[in-house]
This record gives sequence, structure tokens and C-alpha cells, in this order.
Amino acid sequence: LTLVDPPSAFRLGSTITATRMTKVTPTIELPISALLEKDGAEKVWIVDPQSSSVSAREIKIASKTGASFTVASGLEAGMRIVTAGVHSLSEGQKVKVPEGGV
Repeated sequence: LTLVDPPSAFRLGSTITATRMTKVTPTIELPISALLEKDGAEKVWIVDPQSSSVSAREIKIASKTGASFTVASGLEAGMRIVTAGVHSLSEGQKVKVPEGGV
């Protein structure tokens, strides 16, 4: 935080209250290991909590770094996503979700 033209009465160590004036949009960021790029499409595997089976979901990516990517569309908060071994799964395959839902 930087103050532009602080008042002369302002001293180092002063307590201030700040308010963010711009809207913060929630995002979904996943490790790059969750991304399945197949047949020209970008997908992730969604885990159905009732059946413990996976289904591929096409997504749109907003941005990508070496370690992670941000989802622009195609997912909702709270969905369980496979983050490892995505190239060895098939549609409807049963998976074991670690205890605690990690």
C-alpha cells in the first residue's frame, strides 16, 4: 500500500483503514497436472461424489502459467476435480477420493 501525497500529520506506524474500490471476481485456479488437452479441446475430469466415477468436462482457460491455470468457464465452485493421472483415466471410471476430500 502506498499513499500518494500523505498529509504532513501522517507518521510511520499510523493505523489506517483502507477500502478496496474495485470489484474482485472469484476465480478457479487448478494445478497444470489437472489439465487434459485432447483432440484440440481443454478438459478436466470431474468426480461424481455419489458414484465416485469420473466424467470429462470441457473448459475454457483464462490464463496459464507453468504450474497452474485459471478457468474462464466450464466449472462451478465445489466441483471435485482430478489433479493427477488425468491421462490414464477413461469416461465413467471409478476412482477413490482421499479421505477429507483432498
